[in-house]
Amino acid sequence: MTSPTIAKPMWLSGSECKVGLLYLVAIAYPAGLVYDAMYRAYDRQGGKTRCWNGFDSPTADVVGYMPVKDALLYLTGAYYIDENYQADDSILAWRDGEPDAKAPQIAAAPGSYDILTWEEEFGWSTPIAHCRGHIPLDTFLNAAARYMPLTRKTCCRP
Repeated sequence: MTSPTIAKPMWLSGSECKVGLLYLVAIAYPAGLVYDAMYRAYDRQGGKTRCWNGFDSPTADVVGYMPVKDALLYLTGAYYIDENYQADDSILAWRDGEPDAKAPQIAAAPGSYDILTWEEEFGWSTPIAHCRGHIPLDTFLNAAARYMPLTRKTCCRP
């Protein structure tokens, strides 16, 4: 498992997060909790100062979040693949090379993270030339749910 020196990241709540960063979010639906990766964005039309980009549900709420980089560090042992990266003791391993075009990927470049998707007409949604590792999105979300679940005990630091 991941290094004992890497602390399990804390779930956060409230609206004090940065616009433009990718977050791991826990969404409470009536049927249960779902994990996803979303950006925080400025909502110019809704009258809200901030919203979750692409999320608009009358029956669900984002109840916790953490920066994807913190979750990835805990799960993989590194922010991205570098010359010292070893996946031996990690929960998840970063992959390199061409990602699987059939599944969305969490991708890392130094200082940023994105969700890669493949479009037949245009190719990758984000250029992969500077990609320093990727992990299938569903693998990442399943690992987050298993190893960092949002519970009454782990939620939430404002």
